[in-house]
Amino acid sequence: MAQLPEGFVLDEPMSAAGGAAGVALPPGFVLDEPSGAETRVDQRPGQRGDGAFMNTTAGLNEGIYGTLGAPVDLAAGAINLGVRGINAATGTELPTIQDPIGGSRSIAQAFGAAGVPDPADIEAATAGEKIARGAGQGIGYMVAPELAARGVAQAAGRTIGPWLRSIFGESRTVGDVAGNALAGAAGGAGASLAGQVAPESARPLAEMAGGLVGGGLGALAASTPRIAAEGARMAGDYIAPLTEAGRERLAATSLRDAASDPAAARDALARNGELVPGSQPTTFQQSGDMGLGALERAVSALSPDQFMQRRSDQNAARLDALGDVQSQGSPQAIVSALRANLADLDEMTGEALQGATRTAQERAAAIGGAGTPEGYGSAVRQRLMDAENTARERERALWGAVDPDGSLALPTGGVRQEVEKALGSLPQAARPMEGEERAIFAAAGGFGPVMPFKEVTALRSRVSTEMRRELSQNGRSPVYARLSQLRGAIERNIEDAVTGKAAQEAEAVASGAMRQEDTMAALVAGWRDGWREEQATRARADAGAGSDGSSGAGGFSGARGSAGQGRGEFSGAAGSQGIPGDQRGLAPNFDAGAKNRLNAASEATKQRAQTYGRGPVGDVLRRSGSEGPYNVPSSAVAERFFRPGSKGYENVQALRQAAGDPETVASIRDYALSTLRRSAMREDGTLDPAKVQLWKSRYRDALRAFPEIDGMVADPVRASQAMEQLAVQRKQSFDTYRQGLTGRLIGVDNPEDVTRAIGSVFTSPQPATLMRQLAEQVRGNGEAVEGLRKAVADSMVQRLVSNAEVATSGRALIKADQFQNFVRQNEAALKEVLKPAEISMLKAIGDDLQRANRSITSVKLPGGSNTAQDLVALAQSSQPQSWGRIFLAALAQGGGGFALGGPIGGIAAIGGGQALAALRRAGMEKVDDLLTDAMLNPQRGLLLLTKAPPKPTEKDVLSFLQRFTRTMVNPADGE
Repeated sequence: MAQLPEGFVLDEPMSAAGGAAGVALPPGFVLDEPSGAETRVDQRPGQRGDGAFMNTTAGLNEGIYGTLGAPVDLAAGAINLGVRGINAATGTELPTIQDPIGGSRSIAQAFGAAGVPDPADIEAATAGEKIARGAGQGIGYMVAPELAARGVAQAAGRTIGPWLRSIFGESRTVGDVAGNALAGAAGGAGASLAGQVAPESARPLAEMAGGLVGGGLGALAASTPRIAAEGARMAGDYIAPLTEAGRERLAATSLRDAASDPAAARDALARNGELVPGSQPTTFQQSGDMGLGALERAVSALSPDQFMQRRSDQNAARLDALGDVQSQGSPQAIVSALRANLADLDEMTGEALQGATRTAQERAAAIGGAGTPEGYGSAVRQRLMDAENTARERERALWGAVDPDGSLALPTGGVRQEVEKALGSLPQAARPMEGEERAIFAAAGGFGPVMPFKEVTALRSRVSTEMRRELSQNGRSPVYARLSQLRGAIERNIEDAVTGKAAQEAEAVASGAMRQEDTMAALVAGWRDGWREEQATRARADAGAGSDGSSGAGGFSGARGSAGQGRGEFSGAAGSQGIPGDQRGLAPNFDAGAKNRLNAASEATKQRAQTYGRGPVGDVLRRSGSEGPYNVPSSAVAERFFRPGSKGYENVQALRQAAGDPETVASIRDYALSTLRRSAMREDGTLDPAKVQLWKSRYRDALRAFPEIDGMVADPVRASQAMEQLAVQRKQSFDTYRQGLTGRLIGVDNPEDVTRAIGSVFTSPQPATLMRQLAEQVRGNGEAVEGLRKAVADSMVQRLVSNAEVATSGRALIKADQFQNFVRQNEAALKEVLKPAEISMLKAIGDDLQRANRSITSVKLPGGSNTAQDLVALAQSSQPQSWGRIFLAALAQGGGGFALGGPIGGIAAIGGGQALAALRRAGMEKVDDLLTDAMLNPQRGLLLLTKAPPKPTEKDVLSFLQRFTRTMVNPADGE
C-alpha cells in the first residue's frame, strides 16, 4: 500500500469508486483497500479531544456505570442474543432491547441529566487521551465492584464471603485502595496502549497482553516495598546461627512459622499453665495450637527422653494429687458406724412403738363395753319392766278418774238397736252366734234405755278383747264385722251423750244463763290441752326420735245415730244375761268431762299395749304364763335392740321410747361398744382399724341412733393406726437397713472388701442416692467419715490406675479416658462425700489428662502409621544434605572466589565456606536445643513468640496476586 505524503490524513472512508463523498483525490492518487498488516495510527495532526483529565474521569465513570448496570446489561444481552437467534432461524425482525432501564447506559443518562458529563459525550482523540481513558476505566473496574459488593452485603446485613473477596478484593486501608487503583490504572493504560499500536486483527489479543503486563507491573509496584524488606530478612537468616541473638531469632521465627495462630498461641501461653500442682504442660499442650503440635512431634522425635520425662513428671503429679484427696482413715470404721446406727434404730423405734401401743390400749379401754351380754340384757329388761309398771299405774289412775264414785250413766238405746239389727240381718242358714260373741250380744241386748257407765265400759272392753282375738285367729270374719259394728254403737252412745249436753249449754250461754268458761266444751278443751302437754313432756323425757305413740284408734266416732228405745232383751237367744241392779231409776249424766277422761284412759291403755306389748320390747317382756320364764333369755335381750340390718335404728328407737330414761340408752350403747370389742379388739388390747370399719358397716343402721359412738371410736382407731404405722415403719427401716449396700457392709470385716463394696456404688443405677445415704449414716462420726472418703479414694485408684509403668518412674499410669469419664459421670455421687475443692482437683486431673493427650493423638494422622509420621517429621526437621549438594555448594563457592582472586581466591573461598557452614551447623544445633526447651517450657515458648519478628506478609503476596488477577478480568480496552 502506498504511503501518504507527510501531512496528509484521510477524513472519511472512500467509496468503492475511489472517491469520498463530495471530495476528489488529487491526480495520480488512488486508495487501496484497508489492510490489517499495517500499523494504524488513528490520529489526525493537530486534532485534540476533551483532554486527559476528562477522559480519565469519563473512563472512571464508565467503570462505575458498567459495574452498577452489569446485572441488567447481562440480562438484556442474553435476551437480545436469543432474539437474534430467533430472527436468524425464522426470518423475523423482532426488535432487540436498547439501553434498558438499570443498565449502564440508563445510569449514565441519569447522571448526565443531573449534570455529570456522559462518558459517551467525552471524546478521546489523541493517544494520550485514549491511554488516560483506559486508565480511568481500569480504576473504575478495579474499585467499583468491591465497593458495590460491600454495599450490597451491608444492606443485607451479611459479610462478603471468602470466594467473593478473592474476586472483588478486600481493601482494609486507604493504602489497599490506592494499590488496587494503581494496579487497575496500569492494566487499563497498558491495554489501551497495546490496542493502539497493534494491527486490527491482533488488537483484542494485544489489549489482553497489554492489560496483563500493565496490571502485573502495577501490582508489583504496589507490593514492592514489603517484598524487598522480606528479601533482606531472608539473607540475614543465613548467618543468624552464628550469634546468640540470631539463634534466638531463628528459634522464635521457627515457632512463629509453625504456629497456626501465633497471636492466639501467645494469649494461651500467657495464662497459668498448671492445672494440677507439679504437672507442667508442654507448649503445645497449653496452647492447643496444631502447628505447634506438629513441631512438638518433630522435636520430640529428636529428643524423646526429655518428653518422656515430662510425661512421667505429669503422671506423678496427678497421682500425688489423687492421693491427697484422703490419705488417712480406715474403711472398717464405716462398718462400725453402721452397726451402731442399727442398734440405735432398734432401740429408738422399739421405744416409740411401745409408747404408741400403750396409748392405743388406753384409748381402746376408755371406750367402755366391758360388760357381758347377760348383764346388759338383765339391766335393760328390768328397766323396761319398771317403765311398763309405771305406765300401768298411770293407766289405772286414768281409768279410776273416769267414774271415781260409780255414779255416771248414759243412754244406751243405740246399743240395743245395733243388737236387734245384727240379729235381724243374720240369715237363717248362717252360722249362729256362739261362744263369747253370743254372750256379748246377749249382754248388750239386756241393756236398758240408761245404763251405768261402768257397765258400758265393761261391755266396751269385752267387745274390744274379742275383736282382737277374732282378728288374730280368723281375720276380718263376719264375727269380727258384727263386733266392730257393736263397738261403734257403744262409741256413738257415748258421743251422743256429750253432744246433747253441749247443745243445752250452748243455749244457756246464748241466753246469758251460763258463762262460756263454765261450759262442758271449755272444760273438755282444758282437759284435752292438759293431756296433750303431759304427752309432750313424756315424749321429751324419752329423748327418742321415733313415734310417740299418741296416734291410734279411740277417738269419737264420726257416725251419728239415735238412741232409740229397744225391748231390752236378747231375741232369739237361748237366754239373756241379767243386768245387775235396778237400772230403771237412772238418769243420763255422762258429760264431756267423763268422755275426755274416758278417752285419756283408753289412749293410755292403747299406748301401753303398743309400747310394751309389741315389737322387740314386747318380745323381751313376754313370758310363758304370768310367772313363767321369759321367752328371750337375758343374754339375747340387748341384741334384740342393737342389731345388724335395716331394723337396727327402729329397734333402738323403740327401746328409747319404752324406757324413757338415759340410763337404758347408755346401757344399750355400752352393749354396742362391747360388740365392737368382740369384733375388732386384738389380743394386745388395741382396736383393729380394718375390723372397726367392718363393724361399722355391719351395724350401719343401728349406729344412726348413736351418732356419738363414731366420735368415741375415732380416737382409739387413730391411736391404733399410729401404732400400726410405727410398726410398719420400724420393719421397713430394718428391712431397708439390712438390704442393699448397707446390709452387705454390716456383714463385712475385711477393709479391702469394704473398699470394693463402696466402689460398687459407682456402678449402681443410682450412685448419687446410695452415696448420699451412706454419707448421712456416718455423718457426725469423724472416723467413719474419714473411712468413707478413704474408701472412695482407694476405689478410684483401684479402678482408674493401670499396672503399666510410666517411663522408668516406678509409678503406674492413670487411665486417661476412664478417669475423665468416671469423674464426669459420678460427679453427683462424689459431691456427697468429697469437698468442693477436692471435686475441683479431680476435674483438674481429668482436664490435665485430656490436655496432655494432645501430644499423643491430636497431631497423629487417623488411620496412618505413627512411626512413618514421626520419621517424616524427623526428616523434615533434620534435612541432611547429600554429597552431591555439598559438592555443588563447594563448587559454587570456589567458582566465585576464583572469579575474584584466581586459584588462591578459589581455594580460600572453598575453605572459608566450609568453615562458615560448620559454624552455622553448630549454631543450628543450638537453635534445635532452644526449640526443644521452648516446646517443653511454655514460658520460654511465650518469650520467643513475643520476640519473633512479624511474619512475612502472606497478605502482600496474596494482595499482589489478587490485584494481578483482577486486572486480567478488567474490561477496560483503552477505547
